[in-house]
Amino acid sequence: MRLSVDKDDKGCSHIAFDCQVYLNGDLLNHCITADDIEGFCLVYKEGADGNLYIEPGRDYIATEVLHGDVSILCKPQINLLESENDKMA
Repeated sequence: MRLSVDKDDKGCSHIAFDCQVYLNGDLLNHCITADDIEGFCLVYKEGADGNLYIEPGRDYIATEVLHGDVSILCKPQINLLESENDKMA
């Protein structure tokens, strides 16, 4: 499945706003587009300080494509995962 918050992307859907994306098991922040079939995520790039990275001489946040094992969990699945984690704590 492909989901995106980018209105110009073929995977754009309001559902994407209620999803969490994991890459190789780690929760991604600032994800724009995720595709679990093609195994990539387009994210806003973070600098070494953890803040969003703005390209020098430009006025927009840089993006990067990350590849790996992509999992997309939407709201009902997120609630289920949180319940399971609460039981384990």
